[in-house]
Amino acid sequence: MCFDGFTDRAKEILFKSIQESYNLNQEYITSEAIIFSILKDERGNVAKQTLNTLGVTTEKIKTSLRHLFKDKFSYVNMDKLSSDRKNKYSTPIPAIIKDSLDEAKKNNENVAGTEHLLLGIINDSTCTAVHVFSHLNISVELIRKTLYNLLGKKEDKAPVIILAIHTKEILARMLDFDFLSGKDVKEIKNIQDKLDAFIQSVSA
Repeated sequence: MCFDGFTDRAKEILFKSIQESYNLNQEYITSEAIIFSILKDERGNVAKQTLNTLGVTTEKIKTSLRHLFKDKFSYVNMDKLSSDRKNKYSTPIPAIIKDSLDEAKKNNENVAGTEHLLLGIINDSTCTAVHVFSHLNISVELIRKTLYNLLGKKEDKAPVIILAIHTKEILARMLDFDFLSGKDVKEIKNIQDKLDAFIQSVSA
């Protein structure tokens, strides 16, 4: 198993997530297993620093998983994973790996580090780790903002602007519906004006 395109530290995190998946009694590398691996990295990494800044710990993750999955949750700390069992594990959720590498490219990086790995995880709204963060009242927007602050970078505003423009287009099509009342039309146009103001302020 190899993780091409990642830094040595990120590769180490991913390899150790295999053990964490085994501890979680799972048959493949999951998003929460990667988070455990990030948090347990003794040498520290940007992703771990981000999560620690937000008060995320392994114990809080376990507590949240118990709440979300109740009797289905189990965590047994195994010291070593047998080679035959290890060979059964697949790579992490493809979307996470792809998003991590894409995040690196967006930032003009040749390889993806732990920060890109964390971004790849929170980009997947369906993964368990994101549900855990939500249960801990930590939004993906806050994670992303905290990470960028630690890196000394400005958050990429393009996705937000694109979403606002797309919403405006939908609202414009809604105005063609005959069943809309004068009040409905007025409210839609009011929202369009607010979106225009929002796009201008964010683009500034």
